[in-house]
Amino acid sequence: MRAMRDAATHPDLRSLLDHALGAMDHSLQMFDTILTRYGVTADNRHNRALTALGAEGRELGVDAHHATSDLRDLAIVAKVLNPAHYPEVGFSGVRRTGTRPWV
Repeated sequence: MRAMRDAATHPDLRSLLDHALGAMDHSLQMFDTILTRYGVTADNRHNRALTALGAEGRELGVDAHHATSDLRDLAIVAKVLNPAHYPEVGFSGVRRTGTRPWV
């Protein structure tokens, strides 16, 4: 998403992406804090769903040739919506490290 923010040309889109990145970072910190309390760690580095969504966003929103900057911005908007529809994919990388059976 950072690459899409950097490629965006419309100031409102860049602002929206900055806000989304801040919210995403805050959420990840919050989840890490909560999971750590229960002896659980999350490792999203190998999450295939998020990796695929990121690669698709980069390919179609950043690396692709677009006739105008408005079309690039439109492609970025379309690709940013994809991960927003799949918030649960981040949990596939959760590993249990504690002994609590409810985790």
